[in-house]
Amino acid sequence: MKKMMILSLVLALFVQLAGGLAVEANGVKLSDVDRHWAKNQVNQAIQLGFIQGYPDQTFRPDHNITRAEFTKSLVVALQIQQSANESVFVDDNNWAEGYIQAAIGSGIVKTDEYPGLKFEPNKNITRREIAVMTVRALGMEADAENRVKWEAIDSDLKDLHTIDEDWRGYVKIANDLGIVLGYPDETFGPEKKATRAEAVVMVLRTLDRLSEQSQPQPVEGEDVAEFSQAEFMKMLVDAMGYTETEPVEEVEGHWAEEYYQKAQAAGILDVVDVDPDGDVTVEDAATLIIKALGYRDNLWGKAVSYKIITREEYDSHKNKVISETDAVRYIENMKARIEVEEYGEQILQELVESLDIKDGVVSGYLPKVKEGYTISLEWTYFDGPSWSESNDREFKELYGERFGRGGVKFEADGTKGYLGIMIADIRGGIAIIDANIYLPNIEVKVWK
Repeated sequence: MKKMMILSLVLALFVQLAGGLAVEANGVKLSDVDRHWAKNQVNQAIQLGFIQGYPDQTFRPDHNITRAEFTKSLVVALQIQQSANESVFVDDNNWAEGYIQAAIGSGIVKTDEYPGLKFEPNKNITRREIAVMTVRALGMEADAENRVKWEAIDSDLKDLHTIDEDWRGYVKIANDLGIVLGYPDETFGPEKKATRAEAVVMVLRTLDRLSEQSQPQPVEGEDVAEFSQAEFMKMLVDAMGYTETEPVEEVEGHWAEEYYQKAQAAGILDVVDVDPDGDVTVEDAATLIIKALGYRDNLWGKAVSYKIITREEYDSHKNKVISETDAVRYIENMKARIEVEEYGEQILQELVESLDIKDGVVSGYLPKVKEGYTISLEWTYFDGPSWSESNDREFKELYGERFGRGGVKFEADGTKGYLGIMIADIRGGIAIIDANIYLPNIEVKVWK
């Protein structure tokens, strides 16, 4: 009941946001947000009222946020009423006491997780703590604490093994849902302190997920329009623009023969059993699309990571028979993924064209990426250490600066090291381009 109440309130919040927004708090324009990467999100958060600027007309987006401040922001965003109950924590006699008690009452904060019943409200909150609180706000605590469930989630986080198992499920789910994302170097940084801007984005993403959860989900086998595999194959082949053909005996003489032949030539038909008049499941559609995008492994996991299907479909509707409406949604999501991949290829080309090799030193420029994206570089020696640079929020105002601070020395035959590049969609929480550039011959290998 409590979760359903929160969901309905979240829907109401988003309806209220239909109008235009301005970057100001209490009618006063904030002086330090206009050029910040989170400008739009800060703007939205202020309009929702779960966070405000300071009396000096600043927001201080890159300052850390405390446990008390984040707890208040999350509680207000979820429209949970402040609690008048007596404080449980021995150090909870501060301005945020009512919000902290509300978080305890709603199950977002657990008192037994704080030694000596000390909440330490003025302590800066970590990314791991936010992951735990937001996943609980989504009502997914049981999933996070079910080891079988969270171990099944595909994760490339390099430092996941360093996180205590009590919290690992929360971190995996928060990262997978795009609430608290890992960094371009594939680490999560669980004990890194969150900034006010980052906290705003995390709360907004939580609201987004709650809004999605509140939408009615189809029941397996109920009210599903007849939609055949042949019809889906036609839709996918047309969207991809395939032209070459190869014979497919199973569909000889069928009206969709041409589409199966094109899918066969494109190398995507091997992930399903050919049955043109049969149904299409969520798994069939998702794996066909990911194969069409050029990926070769972990197709089902990538389908949810790349936002082709929803987390609900991934968790509970793998074998659901899809309708034409479902198919249209999947194809549109595929087109969106193609669009960001094409942008990633453009940025990669800009980087390659900027490279200058002279006297065994490589230099170049980090291309400027548009809002919502990040780019990171890493030089790796085959038999030694490496360095890395990024123009994301961790390395402010780096656009235009030469990576490697003047160039990286390497053997002229290019056999001693390579330049790794990752371009990621921060909003979607997914890598777009993951490539190695072998120098000096500029041989580029993009990993899929």
